[in-house]
Amino acid sequence: MTIYDGAIAKNLLRTDFWKVLKVKNDLRVVLFATPDKAPYYREKFGAKNVFIESLPRDEFNKNIIYRIFTELVLNSIHTNTVKIRQYNRFFISRGNFPKRLILWVLRRIIWYLGALKIWRNFLRFIYKFFASASFAPYFDKYQPDLVFAPNMVSTEDSQILLEAKKRNIKTLGMIKSWDNLTSKTFILVRPDKLIVHNPKIKEEAAKYGDFPVENIFISGIPQYDFYLRKDVILPREDFFRNFNLDPQKKLIFFCAPGDIYAPDDEENIDILHRYFKEGKIQHPVNVLISIHPKYNFKTNSFEDKYSPFVFVRIGTYPKEALSAWEFEDKDIVYLINCLYHSDIVINTASTMTIEACIFDRPVINIAFDGYKKRNYWTSVRRFCDYNHYSNLIKTGGVRVARSKEELFLHISQYLSDPKLDSEGRRKIAEGQLYRLNDQAGGGIGNFLLELLYQ
Repeated sequence: MTIYDGAIAKNLLRTDFWKVLKVKNDLRVVLFATPDKAPYYREKFGAKNVFIESLPRDEFNKNIIYRIFTELVLNSIHTNTVKIRQYNRFFISRGNFPKRLILWVLRRIIWYLGALKIWRNFLRFIYKFFASASFAPYFDKYQPDLVFAPNMVSTEDSQILLEAKKRNIKTLGMIKSWDNLTSKTFILVRPDKLIVHNPKIKEEAAKYGDFPVENIFISGIPQYDFYLRKDVILPREDFFRNFNLDPQKKLIFFCAPGDIYAPDDEENIDILHRYFKEGKIQHPVNVLISIHPKYNFKTNSFEDKYSPFVFVRIGTYPKEALSAWEFEDKDIVYLINCLYHSDIVINTASTMTIEACIFDRPVINIAFDGYKKRNYWTSVRRFCDYNHYSNLIKTGGVRVARSKEELFLHISQYLSDPKLDSEGRRKIAEGQLYRLNDQAGGGIGNFLLELLYQ
């Protein structure tokens, strides 16, 4: 089984999935982690029957032919998300105009080809010629009975599945996140069985991944099992004391995705701060700003400037690099309480919307670019039209602020009546989590064991 990043560890190793596997005395588990994280996983999850190996180095990164093939694959995902990304690349590219135009036209042609199953199957056939022998020594060493690939968008998962299929070993795959099938993969290597979070992703696996529906298991979202457990909720006074905030005031929880996705968030924070300082927000409020654990954000340059706003970056870092982030149990509990005790959650079209809806907390999406006037293809408002996210907006459970005036209006309305749009938020939570219980992780573990022992 591969553990490609902290998100997969959060989804599986920190849920009942891992507990189900650990109690099987006749089971041996081999985890492949990135070389920089392998020592951390050995410390946290190593055991007599658990072996941690370093993922073989990706030998294709510098291969120009493979990079061209990857471009073909990514542009063959026939969705609105990929179409928007193609236009975005055209507008942000710094190359000369004729070259940019030719590349854009080629990508658009490939996008139309991606609607054809024969084209997608052709690319799957071609991919077999990129098979690497990098996992072969580990197969010889451990002689596995099942290979589990929990991140179908990664090269490592595709390669380990190819090796398993060559040896006629059972294979299980999983779609890690709600946007994967509409933006990152149409499943280059199809495993024997596939795990998805909800019926919508199952539909996408059949449509874009050409995956037989009878071999798809709907699991729910294991990382949210924690969110449905009452014992992790702290008393409001104790939680607010951690940040020196006033528990008598309402809380706005602003989730900043980082400079790569929201380059104008500093200006958005400035707008919110102005409303705060000028007394335009009629209710007494605290503002807590959470920085994405994985991406850069220029907090050090203006934290003092925006006092009394509080900035946090939730996560654990075994190494200094942000890419090494992990969400340990304490971090998950920390985030859960930020959401639970919030009165409004503000974000830029992220999974934080789902997490807020679990607790029926009003959600506002920022769909403007600070004080700037960007065209649609380079504006954050394009994210609201991505396939996976537009489905949420259609429920009516989230409000989209397309200007600073709308942001102020939505904040005022939600602070006055937090039950507004509650029905839409219920639809979002039920639609994404599939079942509102804390058994998704255990369900995946039992499904894996059932497949293994058949």
